[in-house]
Amino acid sequence: MTGRPRRLFFALWPDEALRAATVAATARAVGEAGGRTVPPENLHVTLAFVGSVPEVRVADAVAAGRTVPFASGVQAFDRVTAWGRRGPLVLEATRLEAPLATLQSSLENALSTAGFALDRRAFRPHITLAREPARRPAPAAPDAAGGSLAWPCTGFVLVDSDTGPGGSKYSVLERFGAS
Repeated sequence: MTGRPRRLFFALWPDEALRAATVAATARAVGEAGGRTVPPENLHVTLAFVGSVPEVRVADAVAAGRTVPFASGVQAFDRVTAWGRRGPLVLEATRLEAPLATLQSSLENALSTAGFALDRRAFRPHITLAREPARRPAPAAPDAAGGSLAWPCTGFVLVDSDTGPGGSKYSVLERFGAS
């Protein structure tokens, strides 16, 4: 079977209620920063970026995901900030919780074992809110109870990213755990 290359990544994929809570908690900061706002349906936390792979390797990525042991937990996202001089506006976690750290590390190991070449940058859990912000606001807590937004880690997904002139369109290909 041949076809177009697929651009894949594994992610925490929120439900509609969590997406709405994330948008509400960061609306003020996103409005102040400007830029190209990420559509609510695209909000996620990337766990492992696989990149462009031939269609025939999608099954290998799914198989790797199925080998990853999953333990649920909660990850707090507690700071809205712009990364660098030109980077995106993100909601980031200043403390990585053990369940998410274990999931991400296990997933990278499974993908490496399956022969996928991954970018080995340190994992920085975040949700991209806007690209090319016009202003660089000072880091601040999201407008949420306790100054942080809790994302339950109940499962993860494999996503196909189709990038076009209007932005990215994401399609969930497979769900793992309870996500």
